[in-house]
Amino acid sequence: MKDILKLFFLISLVFTTLINCNADPEVQDPAVAKAAVPSSTVVNRLHLFDPGTTENLMKRLSNAITGSADFELSQVPNLAPANLPGDIVNLDGQFRKDIFIRSLLPHIIFQNSLINSEREAALTYLFKLKNNDFIPDSLRDVVVSLLDKYRVGGSVSNSVSNDDLPGEDAVMRLLEKVDVVPVSLALAQAANESGWGTSRFAMEGNNLFGHWKLYGPDGMIPEERPEGETYTLARFQHISKAVERYLYNLNTNRAYRDFRKMRMEMRQRAVELDAVLLATSLKLYSERGYDYVLSLVDIIRQNNLERLDNSRLIRSNDTENISLTLHNKGARGKV
Repeated sequence: MKDILKLFFLISLVFTTLINCNADPEVQDPAVAKAAVPSSTVVNRLHLFDPGTTENLMKRLSNAITGSADFELSQVPNLAPANLPGDIVNLDGQFRKDIFIRSLLPHIIFQNSLINSEREAALTYLFKLKNNDFIPDSLRDVVVSLLDKYRVGGSVSNSVSNDDLPGEDAVMRLLEKVDVVPVSLALAQAANESGWGTSRFAMEGNNLFGHWKLYGPDGMIPEERPEGETYTLARFQHISKAVERYLYNLNTNRAYRDFRKMRMEMRQRAVELDAVLLATSLKLYSERGYDYVLSLVDIIRQNNLERLDNSRLIRSNDTENISLTLHNKGARGKV
């Protein structure tokens, strides 16, 4: 009976959200849909630093933009901690959540921007293919590389002058995979999987999304691992690596095909990606099933995370003592 009530709630949630997504928007071709890909950010790099303590983290982030820790999260400096501050486990409720969000937000925005660059290349290619425009080798090579990266079998097309061009069907399937994940959904999943950054795996290995490591050394062994099992949890060099793995997992793993299909339908309808609705497609992310989905919805709504979905990176005023700089070099090739 309990499971039936959960299922009924989820169906009601999906129905209500769909109504709020515009009554009957015109379906558009992904190659021209307004919501196909946001404008690329001007900021094309992310600076990482060792935060040490929460106090030091807040000083660095506040100096990076206005000299005050009370800045709007809609404009996020491209300066981010490589890992969570060591004392986050000692922080109280809301303050810990704020530190967690400020730590992860620039990483998620930046990694989404890398995917946007790839998506822009695929959309440019598809537009040229549909219009029988000349497609330079550099752009073709980028798309071929993306087909391989995202595990899409590519058919070829001889409709234009180039040989061995990936066809429209292959690129459409690619576009279903090469797309961003709403910031609010990524934050909610990280918060859920890591206990807002307090789990041993988050602290020891920047594993914020519960990623397993099936083979090889250096993994972290869960205390509750059943006898006879050999899996471990993955370690990541820094938070951005964990976010990158999370996004790739949602975009390629067969378990999340419903998520990708729902996201593609939103793109075709030219509506904003809805994190709450997309969360309902992630039942297979956890053994908890519907309970997991409901917990994501609660985290998003109770913490008003959707306000962060349109956040963007701006240039930091603080570039001293940087441990690593990540670059977004784009993926378009010559067009």
